Amino acid sequence: MDVSSLEIETISGDVSVKGISIDMASIMSTSGDVQIGGNIKEVEAISTSGDLYVKVSTVHINMRTVSGDIESSLRFIGSGSVVASSTSGSIEANLEDSKTGYKVRARAISGKVDVYGLDATTFQDNYIEARSREFNSKELKVSVDIETVSGNIKVRASG
Repeated sequence: MDVSSLEIETISGDVSVKGISIDMASIMSTSGDVQIGGNIKEVEAISTSGDLYVKVSTVHINMRTVSGDIESSLRFIGSGSVVASSTSGSIEANLEDSKTGYKVRARAISGKVDVYGLDATTFQDNYIEARSREFNSKELKVSVDIETVSGNIKVRASG
């Protein structure tokens, strides 16, 4: 059996999916933590009340919580995008591939934003725009948009 996509929805309970290699994964939890890991081209991970723990090689990823933190370690297998948002929770994004160029926009309405390994091009109290050094010369390019209403943001890029 060859599976190219995975869809999981749970009302109450944790979800853990690791070591998979597929084209698309959509995981939604109303109340519970979500852990996902593997080689997944497109990822959607959503939790209404719970934390997200994500460690994937991907192209496009959308992570969202209403009340919960997001911790992610991301590698990219093609040019793509990251969208991460939380209403009440902190977000940490570790961008692990130094061969990828990253363009980051991060905003914490009530909290602080820290960016490491990138050059800030715009810096205001709770908003940062930054990009990889030598962004234009990188083979792969990824846009990263992160926002939280109440919480901190930390972005680390290898490089």
